[in-house]
Amino acid sequence: MADLFLAPQILAGIERFNVDMSLVDAIEKGIDLRKQILELYNDYYHGGLMKLVVIGGESLDILQHWVVELFSDIRQGSQGKPEFKVEGPVWRASKLYRLEAVKDVHILELRMRYMHFSMWMGNLYL
Repeated sequence: MADLFLAPQILAGIERFNVDMSLVDAIEKGIDLRKQILELYNDYYHGGLMKLVVIGGESLDILQHWVVELFSDIRQGSQGKPEFKVEGPVWRASKLYRLEAVKDVHILELRMRYMHFSMWMGNLYL
């Protein structure tokens, strides 16, 4: 699962996500979702922004062979982290945001800038 597709622009303003609602809203506003999805795919779906962890009981040579065989067709790209411009806060304070999953996923990934995290950790008393 790519970890970059949750860009702040996409998440900004989403309080409750429903597939049918988002499609209807996009059509009413004249937004070409297919074009936007293809742009996201072309800009961000490449090996430079992906990570892969392989764990197995086989030898390193066999694991490497499998990885090359399965993932060599993935387009290469820059390893630089993309910059997203956000005007104003992404989330409103004291607001609970709920996203409905389209399918069952049992992964939670939280990211924050180190400076914000270290300031927050400084207020913890263990």
